[in-house]
Amino acid sequence: MLRVVTTQAPWHEYSSYIARIIFSEGLTNIGDFAFEDCYNLTALDLPHSIVNIGEGAFQFCPDLKYISNIASWCDINFGNDSSNPLYRADSLYIDNVFIQELIIPEGISQIKDYAFYRCPFITTIIIPNTVTSIGKESFVFCEEVSSLTIGSGVASIGNNAFRQCDNLNKITIYAPIPPTGGIGRLSI
Repeated sequence: MLRVVTTQAPWHEYSSYIARIIFSEGLTNIGDFAFEDCYNLTALDLPHSIVNIGEGAFQFCPDLKYISNIASWCDINFGNDSSNPLYRADSLYIDNVFIQELIIPEGISQIKDYAFYRCPFITTIIIPNTVTSIGKESFVFCEEVSSLTIGSGVASIGNNAFRQCDNLNKITIYAPIPPTGGIGRLSI
């Protein structure tokens, strides 16, 4: 597989004009720093086929807040915290609905590392019984979360998954055996 490495994406000089990106089905990877500095980017339409988003891919995109397809979102491998497009978002809209209560849909089996990193607008997280693992730092800096419900299927929680969730005061875990891991805010 040919891999081209450049210091800037070919569209970098137009980055201030990019407001929405629609990726085609079949795309599996977004490279490191691919859309860095797209200051006016507000929306991403990601296909189900996306598997990896590289380091810093959406770094310095402070207005990004609209995503589609939460099921696919939970299954993306983010290269690091700043590869998550929500890293600097001040709000989250999924399918054009403002989200404060984040309800992960039934059928999702895992929440990957950094999936909701630094989403300070979320107040409630509900994780269904079908989820078996929660990745490391997946909800770090979700500072307004006050209520967390973890379904019966969760067997492992990654390191620091809920670190800096400073308002978290109600945790309900339905797992018959406590999940392993969770060093940090949710130590089990």
